[in-house]
Amino acid sequence: MAFDMERLIKYISAVAIVSFLVGGFLGIYSRWEHHSSDKSFIIFGVVAAVFLVSAFVLYLLNRQELANAFLNLWIGIIFSVLTFTSVAYDHMFVSAQDLDVVDMLLIGSTCIYCCGTLLDRIHNYGNVEFHLLTIREVLLLVGFAFGSVVSEHGAPMVLLALAVACNLIAVHLKSALSLVNAVMTSVLVAMEFFPAIKVQYNPFCLATFAILLSFEAIIDMYFSKYSTVDRWKGFLTCGKWHRKSLVVLIFLGECIYVACAAQVTLSHHRAVVIVPIFFAFLLFWIAGHIVFLVDCWGFLIKLEECSQSLKEEFDTNTMLDVLASRGVRHFCLISKSIILITIATTVLLGIPSWQVTNAWFISSFLIVMPVESMVYSVLSSLGKCLGGTAIGYAVVIPCYNCRKDGLVVALPEAEYQGTNRTAVELINLLSRFFSEHIVHSFGTELCTSGLTLQSLESKLESFFNQRVLPGLPYDTFVLYYSGPVHDNGDWALLENNAFSLNQLLSLWEKMNGETGARLILVLDTENSHKWLPEVKKSKYFIGAQVGIASKSDDVEAANTQTVGELTKHWVYLNSAHNHNDVLDSSMPPTEANVRPTFAVSRRWCEFKFHVPTQKDISLHIEESFPAIVQPIMRLCNMFPQSADLFCFCEECVAMARNLKMRWLPPLTLDTGHGFKLIRTINKM
Repeated sequence: MAFDMERLIKYISAVAIVSFLVGGFLGIYSRWEHHSSDKSFIIFGVVAAVFLVSAFVLYLLNRQELANAFLNLWIGIIFSVLTFTSVAYDHMFVSAQDLDVVDMLLIGSTCIYCCGTLLDRIHNYGNVEFHLLTIREVLLLVGFAFGSVVSEHGAPMVLLALAVACNLIAVHLKSALSLVNAVMTSVLVAMEFFPAIKVQYNPFCLATFAILLSFEAIIDMYFSKYSTVDRWKGFLTCGKWHRKSLVVLIFLGECIYVACAAQVTLSHHRAVVIVPIFFAFLLFWIAGHIVFLVDCWGFLIKLEECSQSLKEEFDTNTMLDVLASRGVRHFCLISKSIILITIATTVLLGIPSWQVTNAWFISSFLIVMPVESMVYSVLSSLGKCLGGTAIGYAVVIPCYNCRKDGLVVALPEAEYQGTNRTAVELINLLSRFFSEHIVHSFGTELCTSGLTLQSLESKLESFFNQRVLPGLPYDTFVLYYSGPVHDNGDWALLENNAFSLNQLLSLWEKMNGETGARLILVLDTENSHKWLPEVKKSKYFIGAQVGIASKSDDVEAANTQTVGELTKHWVYLNSAHNHNDVLDSSMPPTEANVRPTFAVSRRWCEFKFHVPTQKDISLHIEESFPAIVQPIMRLCNMFPQSADLFCFCEECVAMARNLKMRWLPPLTLDTGHGFKLIRTINKM
């Protein structure tokens, strides 16, 4: 008989529930004995029994979701009653001798539940559904807050439940500071919040409830395989008014935090000292949060531009490609550094205004910290996972040929129509390619009358001078050429001129030599593979995709390449859709007269998408923020953003990758823009 893991998990869950119910009702009974004159415990016990019996009946009737809802709500209520109506605890840590049977049963049931949950995640590895907050977590929190009303601590407990919910959302979103915030919340709740409202509590019950509530969210940080965009998809795709309302709501929460913090000026016994310090930190807080609001609003504008692109331009584009094409990555990398300043001002304001007797202040602090960390997390995560920006330019010269003596002549009339038709297909194919991979199109030019050297240099100079924003170059330039070439691979132009790789690199050095940008050449010609040795020696970030004519037994067909064939195969292998309307159906992808290959420069593996410098941040501050906060932001920008302690290790890794690329070149090389350079015609 095969081992049934799912049945074992169900049995473990049932044992955990039964253990909890036994411990819960023993605890309620012991408290009823202790408070025998209080009839509320009798009423509570009867109502709890009715609801739990109802949940059991619903479970028998296959209404499992509703039964689980009843059960989780009452688990939260029972935990709250057991936590706040036990024998008084006036200290944080207690010895094992203070444990009673109820505490042991609750701890045991929670341990059993955690084991069952862990087995379930291992058994269903990678199939965890994503939720900002699960229904179970919401019901547990609602039950815990509702149960505290019995102990007359309803209002503070609602604030605490909201703070815990914000921390759980941050954990589900895998926020960068989520675990730090969770630990801080646990410590402050135990050591500051409950003393502030003068509540004595059972620390064993409280700790057990905290583990029961958060265990799934914490282990899902490992077991959940959702990407950054998947986790933030709800926010990225919701309506613009929903996003703007959320930003306004966050800012109102920040203002409430300041209002609570300002109460220190009214009650502190050393107001003469605290008030000036408080207002000094308040000025920094105002500056930091004006920047916070401006950056959030700018981010919403970027998202709105991307939403319009998804709805109107390209239905099949992935969200990552659209976000990358709109320069969101650069914006996020700059803004995340600025949001760190905002978080720092929030913490700094809390230091002089800390109030051990003000539960509202402590709660508001525990709410705004995970919210700000989530804003930082979305900017940081998108900055890491998004690709860079790319721009493409295609030149097709179909109606000319280069003779053996180097002269460029027009094709015979018999070949003109077929060649021109192929050229039009290539132009359409490249336009689709640029659109599908969100490569900004500088142009797809069909030069039926040929091209002069001066005209080509002028167009390439203009192409290489393109910028995403003033001062911000594109990360990658894609240059496509299909036309007549000389035997050495140089482009054959009108007036018996040639355009060599050295001339191309000279133009590139002039326009982008210091920008760190990357140039990818796609050359669909007969002899372009002869440029590859020079490409490998280049000191710039250069890659070339070319084709080599396949060997043939036919002497006349040998070393003859059909122009346009490489392009069709390259686009086909890089496309999520097979363009059957463009590809010749008689030519299957696995059979071709051309063998694709590529080469990259010696420093190719050292290439990185553009990372904002202090100059970029200064420009962003001048263009985006009000003049009143610019001096403070410039002061913060004077400090280094991050110390690169592992630069030597990164150089060693880049050297190893360059050697690997030189000695063991891969069959496909990912460019980071959704398309690859290829050495095979088989789809990988």
